[in-house]
Amino acid sequence: MGSFGSMPSNTWIEYPDPHRRTHHLVADSTAGMIAADTRGDAVRVFVPRPAPREVGSVAQTGGPYGVIYDAMRDRLWVASSGTNEVVGYDMAEAIPRQVVRFKTVQNSYTLGVDTATGWLFIAGITGAPSSLPDRRHFASPWRRSGAV
Repeated sequence: MGSFGSMPSNTWIEYPDPHRRTHHLVADSTAGMIAADTRGDAVRVFVPRPAPREVGSVAQTGGPYGVIYDAMRDRLWVASSGTNEVVGYDMAEAIPRQVVRFKTVQNSYTLGVDTATGWLFIAGITGAPSSLPDRRHFASPWRRSGAV
């Protein structure tokens, strides 16, 4: 059986509220886990040991969905498909700190990052971004893609 860090892959993260749903989960550089809580409009940070528990969260409207973590820059990227935005967070602390937010492709569900360059890739189901992010907010160059 595979594992997620030192946590068995069959371990579940459960919320007390049965209506919350996480879509996408990534590991950070501290072996923590970051989840997009789509129905709860939040980004949630967990530690896996000794038992999975939430240690931080931040509200993100629009149904956060796609997440990607750039370990070289300790930067989390989260796409909200309901607002057609991508938000960048500094992950130096347990509570994510927003450092950039920009409009992007419609229904941006999937993100990718090249950790060597810091380039961010955004995939949505239609169209091109309504506006482009300001490069000054990024540690290094970014790239966008159109519809997939």
